[in-house]
Amino acid sequence: MKSYVVLIVLAASVAAATALHGYRTKPPAEPDKISRSLEGARKLLPPGSRISFKGEAAKSELLSWARYAMAPHFLDASNTYDTTLTIRYLTKNDSVLLLQENSHGIFWQQSDSVYHYSLSTVRNATK
Repeated sequence: MKSYVVLIVLAASVAAATALHGYRTKPPAEPDKISRSLEGARKLLPPGSRISFKGEAAKSELLSWARYAMAPHFLDASNTYDTTLTIRYLTKNDSVLLLQENSHGIFWQQSDSVYHYSLSTVRNATK
């Protein structure tokens, strides 16, 4: 085998390894980050639970990502159940989400670098 062929193969191998290493060390994608953050909430609830969802209006994909992360639980943004998952920005607070979150009894909460997550339930269950 000629020496220039060996050098070309070696250079291609180094380039491929560098590219693959670059993909490996990227920060996690947002759905993966949300999934890791919601792991504690997923363990608290029995499988098949129905949960209301409240999230940032400007970030409509949060519902899909949360559904993926919370499976086999069922998240629904249009119905109201006794348990609610709220996802809001950590720094820019939506006053409607804060009011909803604070008007319920929070029994689990978690934050990451972007979002604050909470599970809450209706406080005044007895009348």
